[in-house]
Amino acid sequence: MSVSIIGIGGGAGRIVNKMQVYELPDTELSVFGMNRKEMEELSLPHKYLIGADGLGSGKDRIHAESECLKILPSLEKILTDNFISCFIVCLGGGTGEGCIRTFLQKTIDMKIKVKLLVVTLPHSSEGLGKRENA
Repeated sequence: MSVSIIGIGGGAGRIVNKMQVYELPDTELSVFGMNRKEMEELSLPHKYLIGADGLGSGKDRIHAESECLKILPSLEKILTDNFISCFIVCLGGGTGEGCIRTFLQKTIDMKIKVKLLVVTLPHSSEGLGKRENA
């Protein structure tokens, strides 16, 4: 494997899940999320639930950050032997914002050569509150 594409949070998970149809060579698709229901709806083989309760972050970045520290061994397995790591994060929910710094720091610690970060803002249809949270 040489590329890992990692979605963090519900919206990013759906984006990465849709990427499966392209059958990207030498690429592993993975998702980390806090909402068990959203994670179960994804067909990706590499899904990691952050936190024990599976109820989501509740838009609480600090809670998400503390919970994502516990899943770093799973992230490390994904990043091992990869040259490029691409993180996809949809802002506004809490999980992406809470975990991305910790995940990027892990790539630095592991000396991953190329890191790419793709960030999206919530669509206006998702509500003003979620957009303001982002």
